[in-house]
Amino acid sequence: MTRTEKERQFRRKLLAEAAAALFLESPYHSVTVDDITARAGFSKGSFYKYFYNKDELVFTILYDETETLNMKLATLTDPGRRPVLPGLCALLVEFHHRTVHLLFTAGHLLKTASEGEDFIAARLFRSFEEKITGALARKSELVKDALAICLEGGEVSLCDPGAAALLLDSAAKGLCLGGFPSTAPEDAVAMLLSFYRK
Repeated sequence: MTRTEKERQFRRKLLAEAAAALFLESPYHSVTVDDITARAGFSKGSFYKYFYNKDELVFTILYDETETLNMKLATLTDPGRRPVLPGLCALLVEFHHRTVHLLFTAGHLLKTASEGEDFIAARLFRSFEEKITGALARKSELVKDALAICLEGGEVSLCDPGAAALLLDSAAKGLCLGGFPSTAPEDAVAMLLSFYRK
């Protein structure tokens, strides 16, 4: 990778981090490109060198957050890493706290892009949809694998790790939808652990 490519990637990352923080503070539609560039320390005009529009940021953040989670989940299944369940619950709560609002926004953006006339945006969003769907499928498999290790290690007593993975992920998402930011992440993790521990 050339120095120019590294710098471009770094600037995209700074803009995405600024946007992610703003999207946690305010609803998507109330955050402007001006807000994002000001938080990142860039001029508004430079934003469009790195992103097609604000909507692309939603997909970028969602994909990056999912891939980061997947890397962390993969380390949970390393041999000798026990117990697994507390770390698994903490990772899922953290992920959903950071992304649950973006999942709904992305769904809405995909629907409106397919109905709109902006061919470039629609094509861009469809490619992100495929990437994000793949990353979320990997997440589901990694959660299932981690719960299988929990079952083998006696941390939980479940009959089906696949079904338990779906329930655990849904419970973490529900806690984030229903309680954050008023519910502390450690309280949400404690609630999840109380349901799944023997």
